[in-house]
Amino acid sequence: VNNIKHDKESISEIEEKIFNVTKTHIDLFTNIINTKNDLNLQNSLVEAHICLFQCYIQRNDTETARIYLEKVQIEILPKPIAPKTILEISRIIYNSSLHIYKKNISRSTEILNDIVTYLEKSLQFITRFADDIKTHIDYVPLKYSLLSLLVQCIIENPSFSSDNKERAMTLLEQLQMEYPKKAIPFQLHVKFLKISKNEDMIDMIASTIMQMILNVDIPKNVDPLLNTINEFSEISTKHALNSLDYLFQNKIDPIKDQVIFERVILTRFYMTLQSKILNETEMIESLCEFYKLMEQNISKPLSRTPVSSLVTLLW
Repeated sequence: VNNIKHDKESISEIEEKIFNVTKTHIDLFTNIINTKNDLNLQNSLVEAHICLFQCYIQRNDTETARIYLEKVQIEILPKPIAPKTILEISRIIYNSSLHIYKKNISRSTEILNDIVTYLEKSLQFITRFADDIKTHIDYVPLKYSLLSLLVQCIIENPSFSSDNKERAMTLLEQLQMEYPKKAIPFQLHVKFLKISKNEDMIDMIASTIMQMILNVDIPKNVDPLLNTINEFSEISTKHALNSLDYLFQNKIDPIKDQVIFERVILTRFYMTLQSKILNETEMIESLCEFYKLMEQNISKPLSRTPVSSLVTLLW
């Protein structure tokens, strides 16, 4: 135990020394660049500042990290600015933001506000230079990741204000418009509706899930889709079952998508029988209605595993 403790202390000391040496060299390098005022060296200056931003994020010093991020001024770089440079800086900001998000399970308003600040800065970069970088292979997935995490942080903020609500709604509309086949924008929209708690929340969630069913690639997104419907069943089992029945009847090929087809059947039985909202009579009536749908759609016997699971559920 003592050896392990000693090793941890040694690693910590080494990391501290590496950081101090790195910062000293970067500060010295930065002073030299500022003194020479050479535009060709501005690229290195931006890289130095983003490097220190990343270092302070790793040290959980978000206040100092913010200072160095503000010093990252891409607009001063010589033209034309390399798309790779802009994308790399934005990616570093995203990865640092994601690091903070995952590390802090209990996310305070302060932490989430910091992440929002970083992500919005990154989005400013790629938006400002969109014409130069939008054809790059990394542009679309990076922008999608930035927008998704940004919305997540805004709607999870304990102090979810009306301004935050409006901002989140704008970003959600952008996400769903630019990435209609992705599941996460719809999941975030459902989460947003649950937090907003509007009078017509149930109908709005049902509508969002329907849009999700109609737009996403079902085979690639079956897990998030079924999870979203299952979570919705805890609020309104009947609405959730209607969504699942539509998916079962209209969007899944029983032969081509047999595994998914059988999963939906299992999910339908599970959601119905485990519901804390439906009474016994409603459960029986619902399963009888679904059985009729099964008769219409099943073209060959179900596999042994789902049948066994169904027997267990019904038992």
